[in-house]
Order: sequence, then structure tokens, then C-alpha cells
Amino acid sequence: MSFQSLKRLLTDGLYGSRTVMKQLAAAPSSLRNDSDPYWSGDARDLAFDLAGATAAVVPAGHGKVTPVARGLVRGVRPAGTELLVQSGDATDVLTLDDRLVGRVNGVAAT
Repeated sequence: MSFQSLKRLLTDGLYGSRTVMKQLAAAPSSLRNDSDPYWSGDARDLAFDLAGATAAVVPAGHGKVTPVARGLVRGVRPAGTELLVQSGDATDVLTLDDRLVGRVNGVAAT
């Protein structure tokens, strides 16, 4: 590799790094922070905390995100059709369309 090629590679690399850093610095501070994924029992859906405040479900692979209820996902029942969602000091058992099946006192239900 010639000196000129090496210089161009380093210069382009540094320019690219600066460009990326500028883009990251300009990114909005309110980026959504989705977390705590749980697979359904049949692995067709993924439940997760949407922006840290709403339980949501998305089909595995791709698809539309469906908010289910306010609260944090704590698990999926083995059949994959019911979610455990922490809401305040209790954990609700909800269907994927937000129908209440039951409630457990406490927040350690998994």
C-alpha cells in the first residue's frame, strides 16, 4: 500500500468517524428505550417494555408493534396468549388484547 493510499484511508476513516459522531450528537435525547423482551411460548410473538412505560407485543421477525397496557412486562404465560404486566404494586395477567384475566399481589411474579 502506498503512502498516499494509506493517507487517504486514514483521512476518510477520520472523516467518517467525525461524521458519525456529529450525527450521534445531533440525535434527539428522547430516543425510545425499549427493553426486557420475553418470547411467547410458541415463539411467534415478543413482548417487551415500550419506552419503559407500556407493555407491548410485536410478531417475531417483523410486524406492527401493538401496545397492550400501561405497565412493565414481567413475563409471558407458557401458552403465549397471556402477559404478566406489573402495574403499581401488583402484577396483572392480561390477554394480548388487554383483557384482565387475573391479578397477583406483588411485583415479583414471573
